[in-house]
Amino acid sequence: VVRYVYPDSPAAAAGIERGDRIVECQGEDVDDVEALREQLRTLAPGETAKIGLRREDQSLEVEPQLATLPETLPEPLPPAYPPDADAPPDAEPPQVGEIQLKAPELENECLAYVPEDYSPRVPHGVVIWLHAPGGVKQDELLATWQPLCEQYDLILLAPRASDPTKWQPTEARFVRRMLEEVMKNYTVDKSRVVVHGHQGGGGMAYLVALTNRDVVRAVAAVEAPLPRVSRLPETDPVRRLAIFTTLASKTEKTAAIEA
Repeated sequence: VVRYVYPDSPAAAAGIERGDRIVECQGEDVDDVEALREQLRTLAPGETAKIGLRREDQSLEVEPQLATLPETLPEPLPPAYPPDADAPPDAEPPQVGEIQLKAPELENECLAYVPEDYSPRVPHGVVIWLHAPGGVKQDELLATWQPLCEQYDLILLAPRASDPTKWQPTEARFVRRMLEEVMKNYTVDKSRVVVHGHQGGGGMAYLVALTNRDVVRAVAAVEAPLPRVSRLPETDPVRRLAIFTTLASKTEKTAAIEA
């Protein structure tokens, strides 16, 4: 079901409306979102897609000309799950609230927050929050993120570096290990896994995202240039990676970030 249509987009120009159900693409049936993504991955911007729609009791066919992904943020979206998905689960849900995670084979620790109203029927996004030099101020972190997790169905994952003053590249393995632990125990929306960091944590966020493209879909790096050991890969429509970067008005890293 179409959840949102960007204004002035090819979908809008073709007449696709919110609430339409996409049932066919390029002459093949579409059973779920992933099937539609697979069909669109074979096409490039500028090409035309043949889309079959159901609108109430009508069958429609439209041919939008594909474009690049938009860079603007949409207005607040309706939930991406059926209305009855947040009904009480059939089984006892896993642990919620503030959770301490640890891998027996690694010395690092990790804080997680799962919304109190978590339901395994609702796919949750995951925000991997990597601290700047100085470590984690847990109370401030939870005060900021708890209402966002509750509002947007997010799980917060805040790994700690073994040395609070800096991240080591080898600790990317620990971050991946903690993400796998969350994905094993909770229902995760795999299209909403983002790694975020500030300064040194931002550099680590790039490293984690670029070495884990099979599970990470976005990186948000604040006041952090791309690490020298990292290189942006070629665009891969199968493993999409959205990048958001920003910087303070006065920082010695401005030139490197802009580059």
